[in-house]
Amino acid sequence: MDISWPERQPVQRFCCITMVKDEELFIEQWATHYARELPGCGLIIVDHGSTPPVVETIARLGLTTRVSVIAMPSFPFDDRTKSAILSSLAGAALCGYETVITSDVDEILIPMPSTAATPLSDLLDGETATFVAPTGVEFIHNADVEKDFDFSQPLLQQRRFVRFHSAYSKPAIWRSNSATFGSGQHHLSEPYVFTSKIALAHLKYVDVKVARNRQAHRSDFQYSNRQLAQGGVPSWETTDPAKWSRTLFGNATRVTDQFNSGKVFSEFYAEMNNRQNKDGVVLTAHTKHALKSKTEIVIFAGF
Repeated sequence: MDISWPERQPVQRFCCITMVKDEELFIEQWATHYARELPGCGLIIVDHGSTPPVVETIARLGLTTRVSVIAMPSFPFDDRTKSAILSSLAGAALCGYETVITSDVDEILIPMPSTAATPLSDLLDGETATFVAPTGVEFIHNADVEKDFDFSQPLLQQRRFVRFHSAYSKPAIWRSNSATFGSGQHHLSEPYVFTSKIALAHLKYVDVKVARNRQAHRSDFQYSNRQLAQGGVPSWETTDPAKWSRTLFGNATRVTDQFNSGKVFSEFYAEMNNRQNKDGVVLTAHTKHALKSKTEIVIFAGF
């Protein structure tokens, strides 16, 4: 069903939206990050039957007056349903906000190293496209030199080892309610552009112990009949937590310099902006970029 939105008359600048189930630690990083980096922004969390409930986590963080929580029962997980919920909420929020940022709770917008001195709000204002995909940057814990992650403290004070990943270069920044997300919010029904000035920091691997515990817990999730019929069970359902993480975190411990960070980033960003379909035609208006590119691990500096 198409939704007929009224003419937009936004009265506030930014709103951030996510949907969660049992993500207490990542809620803390997500909510405190945006409350700090985008003062006065709207914060909306859809609670998919979390234990403890998200309202309790928000109260513990002292953010009850800042965060709006929409409580939902714990129905079986379905990627397309989640994308539809987030698309609808983003569309509704855009009636009152100029810019809406929609992503998973383990993904936050941060400046790239080259724009680190610029406030995130100014970087967002500087993007003129209607729909924008930040550069996907996965932060990976190097346990040899980095302590356990403190989810109450800023990311860049604690982590610096990353890889660039096309799957997380998601169209998370919206300025129109004319679009809908595809499954997993990885693509969009409208054309969008990539930006090299803002990163979508993916925190799935930000801490070795947290990643393994989260992987094991998620294996208990229930899935919709449609999700199962399509074979769309997420990889974390079928992978042993210890084996799943061993190689990636081990690779992070072997990164000793940053001289090639700029080159790795430049090549990755060029590929994202020259994405092609199966016939070799460069995509300018698209629903899915179909890239599954990920780079070697480098240090978050020098580009």
